[in-house]
Amino acid sequence: MAFFLKVEKNSLAMKFPKILASASLISLFFTNTAWASFNDVQDTHPNYKGISYLELQGAIDNSNDFRPDESINKAEFFKILFTLFEEDPQNVTQSIKFMDVNSNAWFAPYTELAVQYDIINSNTPYFHPESGISRANAVKYLMKAYGIPTPIVPISERKPLFYDVNEYNPKYSIIKKACDYGILDENPNKTFRPYANITRGEFADLLFSFDQWNTEISGISFDNISEIHKSEILADIWTRIVSNYYLPAGSEIDEEVLFQSAVKGLVESLNDPYSVYIPPTDSDAYVTQLTGNFEGIGIYMLQEETSGKFIISDFVPNSHAQEVGILVGDTIEEVDGINVAGMSIEEVTNRIKGTAGTSVKLTIRRNGTPHTYVVERRALELLTEEGYILNDDIWYIDINVFTDDVFIGVNTLINELKAQVPEPRAIFIDLRRNGGGFINSSFRVMEHFLPPKAPMVQLDYGSFTTVTNNPGDGEYASYPIYVFVDEYTASASEIMAAALKEQSNAILIGKTTFGKGTAQQITRYWDGSILKITIAQWLSSNGTIIQGKGIEPNIKITMESSTLDLWVEKALQDLNER
Repeated sequence: MAFFLKVEKNSLAMKFPKILASASLISLFFTNTAWASFNDVQDTHPNYKGISYLELQGAIDNSNDFRPDESINKAEFFKILFTLFEEDPQNVTQSIKFMDVNSNAWFAPYTELAVQYDIINSNTPYFHPESGISRANAVKYLMKAYGIPTPIVPISERKPLFYDVNEYNPKYSIIKKACDYGILDENPNKTFRPYANITRGEFADLLFSFDQWNTEISGISFDNISEIHKSEILADIWTRIVSNYYLPAGSEIDEEVLFQSAVKGLVESLNDPYSVYIPPTDSDAYVTQLTGNFEGIGIYMLQEETSGKFIISDFVPNSHAQEVGILVGDTIEEVDGINVAGMSIEEVTNRIKGTAGTSVKLTIRRNGTPHTYVVERRALELLTEEGYILNDDIWYIDINVFTDDVFIGVNTLINELKAQVPEPRAIFIDLRRNGGGFINSSFRVMEHFLPPKAPMVQLDYGSFTTVTNNPGDGEYASYPIYVFVDEYTASASEIMAAALKEQSNAILIGKTTFGKGTAQQITRYWDGSILKITIAQWLSSNGTIIQGKGIEPNIKITMESSTLDLWVEKALQDLNER
């Protein structure tokens, strides 16, 4: 299971961010194309670039006019924002009630999403859907959406940012952070107009700038086509192949195949098993494995970075692979007779998955010996979390995978356990065989168990390092906490284990973890294809490198038992000795 970066807890930025790379790749081959098609948006308009970007991404409705110089209201603001990030309003369950938001209103789902992502406050009685948004508040909302923390800048360290934003401006810290990240251009000689309502065109440009920043942290910039390394050569090669390559009469080049091969070759040249390009034909199957229900044989896999081997790390409930005798620790060598050496984990996954009722032949290796199994594909549902009361006074929380919404289930589970035992003697958190998933989900779970403002993780982007601190209350940080780990605990689950060990003095029990210490960013493009690339190395909350090393437990498990859960036994023993 890969580790997917979602800049900060509950931020929108990593919900398959539709970054400008899509626009750049298109312009790479169609450099003379103009995108904005509105009657009232000419290419001379100051907000033309941002409006074109939103239109290209499908974030704004098709109509004759865009009305770029009119103020955007709150309802429109959040509709465009959540449409950009592919949030489906049909899937939103409404629970927040504002007195001025009817549940049947077209903007009601977007209002709910704004609350769910902590962008607006749900404790006020009114939403004010028709009201305008000041330029400073627009920056504030997008900072929250993109998960950018805005710590207070001390007065002693402040200097004027704009002619009308001095060191005493109440929005100073927000605007300063946006300037630091290059989202806004600091200039004390120009006005920012922080309290003026932002126009629709200005909002488009601001959203464009945030997405550009979100992409530039991975080392890509695209203000113009020349900023993509040697893009002119690549474009010329494309044109010459399509226009001049010799073909027999009646033959033609399949430009789609040519394009897919070119992009795939770019990514494969990185020689990174965690960076991969997924074409549109395979992307839907890939997305389902991150979200819950799917059809397949019911296994979790990890890929060793050095050997490239695919290791079976766990099973989904109702897994036929487990029923036929495949074991955790087996390595997959062939799928339907095809050797998988050199493939990405996404390619292997797509070969294994298929329609329920069909079967697939796997050749696995166990202790040096190959074994072949014919495995039935079934309709499956991930069991992301479960829990119960152990020994009448201990909370046992088992997290199997960090899907994008697992924290919701964990929150529900905590409330259920709390109703049974309000003050547990200890909390056992089981991360065995948890191959990771979305980092933001691990943050949302961790915030219950770490002290407030304690560091959760450090991300090293090469040229700079960021630290994410706990925004939650840490209401259970003072309780005795035991975290169960093994050699299949990887990625986002390693982040959680390390943070709890370092910041909550939790006791880690088990085996050295997998050692997956790089962060991948997922971008889904307008044609349905997906790019997953490594953009950072994550370090533990104290700055320890985990890549290739893993996390050492406080109490090691070296034996095996068919009758006892040695992790639980060790935890109970340590707890009783306290």
